[in-house]
Amino acid sequence: MRPFSLYKRTIILFFLSLVFINISCGGPADAPKLSADTLLKKIQTKDTLYLIDVRTPGEFAQGHIPGATNIPLNVLPENIDSLLVFWDKDIVLYCRTGRRASLAVPLFIQSGFKNVSLLEGDILLWQRKGFPLEK
Repeated sequence: MRPFSLYKRTIILFFLSLVFINISCGGPADAPKLSADTLLKKIQTKDTLYLIDVRTPGEFAQGHIPGATNIPLNVLPENIDSLLVFWDKDIVLYCRTGRRASLAVPLFIQSGFKNVSLLEGDILLWQRKGFPLEK
């Protein structure tokens, strides 16, 4: 049996380091998921929460969850300081499929936010359930 070549070892170490970095930097696993049904109830009962849609302004204009604020993922880092007044409030992040919202989680956690969650199923599930949208 031949030993691993230097190239194969390098590739394996690279992928292992990516896994370690993702775990240690606080990926999406650090944020609990909030079901669409629970979010709808919170909106209807006017529970205090800050709902952030990280999609583009064009996507947001096509329809968003009532009460959501649009802060696109690409400008979120430069706007995070303006959100610090909400550091101890419930913050719910969503996008179209969950990818961009998941990428936003570490920024919130590293900035000291305490209660960050992701909308389970994101806007696609919200729409499939026939829940209200604003335009």
